[in-house]
Amino acid sequence: WSDEEVVQQVIEPTGSAVPYTDLGNIPLASWNPSFERRTVVRFEQGLMVGRLEEDRTSRIPNINTAAEKRVSAALALEILRNRIGFFGYIGGDGRTFGLLNDPNRPAYANVASNGTTTQWSGKTFLQITADIREALNTLQSQSGDNLDPMRTNIVLAIAANRAQYLTVTSDFGNSVRQWMSETYPNVRVVTVPE
Repeated sequence: WSDEEVVQQVIEPTGSAVPYTDLGNIPLASWNPSFERRTVVRFEQGLMVGRLEEDRTSRIPNINTAAEKRVSAALALEILRNRIGFFGYIGGDGRTFGLLNDPNRPAYANVASNGTTTQWSGKTFLQITADIREALNTLQSQSGDNLDPMRTNIVLAIAANRAQYLTVTSDFGNSVRQWMSETYPNVRVVTVPE
């Protein structure tokens, strides 16, 4: 928490090969370093327990007011941290972006419609798996094959109110989640509240 910023190094290879010539200039390969900087945001949450409050609440079975307030403070900080993780934090000169608004992320793309909806609630097993396959294919092709879902550990974040659609089954009885674990074992599914 004492860090002022998080720095991610990015290396861009440069140079291109040309046809061989006996006396021609040889093109040299090189690289350009750059650094993506993100500021750290610090918040605080306190608690206070008075003697009278502690004495009175200690009479309730299995209740400890200080412990309950600690849990409440930790939860408030976790909710805020989660929110910043998705939407970033705008304040001062900081560069704190979230998963959904980082300027270096590719633009959002809708999944294909089945003729009536793009929502998984109205899609079949084959249509949901096609959406997942297309998303991973797009990730692989946009990264120049640097992210291969067959080799790279990837987290697929799914809205908590959509995660149950991974239980949709095919005509053969296997679910979308089963299909994912067999087809893409390196893709871990995480539900998120946002």
